[in-house]
Amino acid sequence: MKKQLLLAGLSLVLSTAAFAQKKNVTDAILLMRKYNPIGDIAANKKIVTEAMSFIDLAAVNPETAEDFKMHLCRAQVYYSLIEVNAMENKGVSDAATTQKWKETSVASFKKVLEDPKKTYKTDAENFINIRVEMLFNLGITAYNEKKYTDAAKAFLKASEVKSYLGETFKDAEVNTSLAVNYAVEDFLAAKKYDEALAFATSMSDAMPQNIDILISIVNINLQKGDVAATETYIN
Repeated sequence: MKKQLLLAGLSLVLSTAAFAQKKNVTDAILLMRKYNPIGDIAANKKIVTEAMSFIDLAAVNPETAEDFKMHLCRAQVYYSLIEVNAMENKGVSDAATTQKWKETSVASFKKVLEDPKKTYKTDAENFINIRVEMLFNLGITAYNEKKYTDAAKAFLKASEVKSYLGETFKDAEVNTSLAVNYAVEDFLAAKKYDEALAFATSMSDAMPQNIDILISIVNINLQKGDVAATETYIN
């Protein structure tokens, strides 16, 4: 009888511990349901910070570390941390921290997408694609209003966000190049060579293999009369 009671007690302890770990996932999910990307920044920051504390516990516990629901929530939490931080700091943030958050988010999205049953694949895609569409449309609006620097940044961001799913967004990449080209033309027409160079260089850093943007930088340096820089970029 005592042995049976001991086994029953042990079973209860183990099931309680497992429930506690799963509760961390549930608590993070419930918090994220309150998250609104266009809502109050301070409230959003509090939500995602608290959600992160729960999901971090779940991510290192054997009971939930490989749970696909946990990874979906973790991916969303860490993406939202970047989202809130960008809004709070108007796009300026600590690059190292942001990169670490991005790597965590991308890794968990990858886990979800590699699930053989694809249980949460649609949820992951919807979370990212809603944001991609919004950013792309912002780029289109800015482009049509001839706000080419804003358009380029929006298209670039749409392309970057799409990469969280391990995908490329060719339309956004092409539109980024076009917007950069027109933005540079506007800067050069106003003889704002340094602003043109700073803008084009920042875009080239984000898309280092983009030949069109490199050509824009060559043109800026030609206009400036900087022969050495022109030769460097041509090479």
